[in-house]
Amino acid sequence: MPLLEERGIACGGVVAIFHHHSVAFATAPLDGSQLNTNMKYEHLPYNKNLKSNARDLRKSMTKQERHLWYDFLKTYPVRIYRQKIVLNYILDFYCHSAKLGIELDGSQHYEDDTNLKDNQRTLILNNQGIKIIRFSNLDIDKNFNGVCEYIHNTIQNRLKEKLQWENI
Repeated sequence: MPLLEERGIACGGVVAIFHHHSVAFATAPLDGSQLNTNMKYEHLPYNKNLKSNARDLRKSMTKQERHLWYDFLKTYPVRIYRQKIVLNYILDFYCHSAKLGIELDGSQHYEDDTNLKDNQRTLILNNQGIKIIRFSNLDIDKNFNGVCEYIHNTIQNRLKEKLQWENI
């Protein structure tokens, strides 16, 4: 089992400004309450000003991001995007059909200020029905197979939940 840490905090009103191409969407409520995650999206809302940043990040992935992408996620049977813009954020990896974001954290993510921003970001994305799972770079280096197994199981469980909601 990877050294996974799922984080989330209740934060005050956070406002996101974004461009969208969606059929239906909802912004994160300011009170931190959960949204109905049974909404169907053609495309998620995104900040178009982040496009060049996302492109640059795809070109300059870390060693651990490249390992996870080329040795597992790129050929995964369910489509996964790398450096995907969602709202005002760029997710390391994103599986739209499972509404799952996968983040790899280097040492800077464990500093107090960055940790707080990560928690706020996770809460906002959770309120959009997107689950965020985080792995440290050390997890990728020392327990790659465990990380891949955890991602696979999470995607499969999310897809099963989605089918159950759609059949209600």
